[in-house]
Amino acid sequence: MPPLPDEPNPLRGPGDYLTNPVHNDTYSAIDPLKADLSGKSVFISGASRGLGRAMSLSFAKAGASSIAVGA
Repeated sequence: MPPLPDEPNPLRGPGDYLTNPVHNDTYSAIDPLKADLSGKSVFISGASRGLGRAMSLSFAKAGASSIAVGA
């Protein structure tokens, strides 16, 4: 955890304390439920965990016709 903004920190960069809120929700512009991917095919490599898994689930929610995943 980084030190508080008023504490001395030799590793602190110029942009370390510019963003105060932490966002946990999906932005409306990239919401998978608003996308229409019917008739589209998707291949995702590295989809067994992490970002690849999250992307494959989002493409499924968006209605992609076929999803091919590679581990």
